[in-house]
Amino acid sequence: APAGLAKAAMARRTDGLVVHMHSALDEGEVAQGFTVGPGVLTSVAAAQQSDVLMAYPFSNCSDYVTVDPSRCQSNCLERLQTVSCCGVSEAALPPVRKGYVPALRWKSPAGNLLNLSNPVMACAALDPAVKSCFDAQAQLVSQGLACIEGSIGFSSSYYGFLSRHNWYVDDGATSESQLSNQESAGLQMTKQCVWTDTESNTREDKYGQACVSSGGCTSSTGGSNGRCRAASRAYCPPRCTSMSYSIQATTTTDLSDSTVSVLAGNEMAIATSAYLTAPTVVRRIKPSCNALVALGQTPPDGACFTDAQGRAVVAASYTLLNMDYLDFSETVNEMVEGVPLSTLMGTVGGTVGLFAGISAMTVLEMLELLAFLVLAAPMLCCGAWSPCARKAVEPGKEAPRDDRDKGAEQAAEVDRLLHDRQVREVLANFKAIAVRRQATPSAAAG
Repeated sequence: APAGLAKAAMARRTDGLVVHMHSALDEGEVAQGFTVGPGVLTSVAAAQQSDVLMAYPFSNCSDYVTVDPSRCQSNCLERLQTVSCCGVSEAALPPVRKGYVPALRWKSPAGNLLNLSNPVMACAALDPAVKSCFDAQAQLVSQGLACIEGSIGFSSSYYGFLSRHNWYVDDGATSESQLSNQESAGLQMTKQCVWTDTESNTREDKYGQACVSSGGCTSSTGGSNGRCRAASRAYCPPRCTSMSYSIQATTTTDLSDSTVSVLAGNEMAIATSAYLTAPTVVRRIKPSCNALVALGQTPPDGACFTDAQGRAVVAASYTLLNMDYLDFSETVNEMVEGVPLSTLMGTVGGTVGLFAGISAMTVLEMLELLAFLVLAAPMLCCGAWSPCARKAVEPGKEAPRDDRDKGAEQAAEVDRLLHDRQVREVLANFKAIAVRRQATPSAAAG
């Protein structure tokens, strides 16, 4: 029975490669790849597609996070496993930022300092206890208790009076090197309220919010209360601009005899002096014979491939892959506003004007009138005819102090003018003119 199972398992396997196309920012989908078998020439025609989404509030994407969400989630899980299972401290391996896990400065058993881009490499992954811990952390992530979406628990406003809950927002970030306000707030959390997927965590209002104890994680749906666990978040929004590839056509043909001969002669083996003098002797394969030939030694019989053996190895282990674009065009799927704001305002204005008899000019005129009333309010309250205006002093009553002060100021001004030399000269001239005018009629009468 075991032999039969092993034979059946081997029957399901086929030699070859699985090729899948993806950009440098994502891991691609292996399930969407194609198989390339040995001993064949495979020609592939691919097409390129770009997807352009609009940022918040139109879609849940980011302009400044460039890591694919699946890769970002994997980075968060690897960091969680390293810190929880491998004895690495939180300070030595900071949280994931912008989808990337920082390199771990690790000292190998031999005493060498290494920068590990994959921190899990610092763990004894074959140790059953470590493997069990890895599985437990992966279970926490799958249940929604760790590495939760970084936008969960946040509400963001738009247009000043509307808001969305659990949506990614790039506010505060102007480049790929800057953190958004939302991600910065998530990194500052020490504990968060969590529920499992089976407890309908996405329906809980406090899911992902900061907490101090489990008593603050009360259910908003009448279900079981949540848990207050150490904050573990993954800020992994999809990119607003992404690129993907698809296979449009594939053709496969066997390698030609000339191709196999070239590969066997140039890639697999080298010619020795014995081969040049007697071509039927041997062909030397590079990996096992180069060193001996370089030393001037002749490898022993059977240590190197013959020409026929080299051709057989090429036919069984080599493949050629030609990849090209189907054409020089690209499909671009771009999200645009269904109804732009200017169009919406024009539609609303036209509808109101049609049914209510008012227009934008009427509204502006009403606002203008309101502004004039506000500006004229002080004059209406303290104008010349208002109750607080100054009244005339009745005879026999003392003038108000303000009027007495003004009269004193006027008298002082008159006295100053009378003592001014030029003013006195002008007044003297006026008197002389008046005297002459009075004297002139008297002389005429005599």
